[in-house]
Amino acid sequence: RQERKLLGVQEGCIVKTLLVTGGGEGLGFAIAQRFAKDGYRVALADIDSEKAMGRVSELGSFHMALHVD
Repeated sequence: RQERKLLGVQEGCIVKTLLVTGGGEGLGFAIAQRFAKDGYRVALADIDSEKAMGRVSELGSFHMALHVD
């Protein structure tokens, strides 16, 4: 409980976030799908930003795509 208080987290208000590198395709996207299904907010990081943007829409709301190199 002390840890939650220090983090400013109230009971029932925990937001889980995941950054997936190479998330625009293949194994990276499969991992992203799994965590999104489990309630995580997912950020797809990929060198191909167009591919990541297209894929993030498949995950639903509260997800984002990032261009990284």
